[in-house]
Order: sequence, then structure tokens, then C-alpha cells
Amino acid sequence: LHKGTVSRIVSDVLTSLCNKRDEFIKWPRNVDETRGDFYRLNGFPNVLGAIDGTHVRIQAPSEDEASFVNRKGVHSVNVQAICDARDKTFLI
Repeated sequence: LHKGTVSRIVSDVLTSLCNKRDEFIKWPRNVDETRGDFYRLNGFPNVLGAIDGTHVRIQAPSEDEASFVNRKGVHSVNVQAICDARDKTFLI
């Protein structure tokens, strides 16, 4: 693809994601309390959440099987989790 085409596609995708941000991104109701929780827990200032990801192993699907093979050659789905200092976990 031409650079201009890629640039336009990336721009369109980012615009679409930004338009949906309020639907999917939720901030804590009390930001100062959440910051304080992380600070009291480990002395981390100005932290609102922790994020991590992992691959969850699955059986090979019958459709589009190659799309579910990770870098180690294992069938998996990628999962992200976000939590606050009180262990409230939110999966993405």
C-alpha cells in the first residue's frame, strides 16, 4: 500500500476509536482516592491502575486457525486485565 493510503487508514481508525472512547474507557469515580490507594500500597505516586496481558491457551479453532497461533506456536487468545489498588479487575 502507498504511504498516503496507510496514513489515511490509520487516521480513520484512530478517529473511530477516539469517538468510542467514552463507551469503553471508564475512569475511577474518585481519582484522588484511587491515587492515594496506590501510594499507600507501594509508594507509587499518581497511579490510577495497573495493566498486564497474557495469552490464554485454547483449542485450535476450525475457522481461521492460523490467526490464533501466538509467537510460541501455541493456539491462544490475548487477554488484557486492568486493576485498581483494591484488586478490582476489569478484563478487556
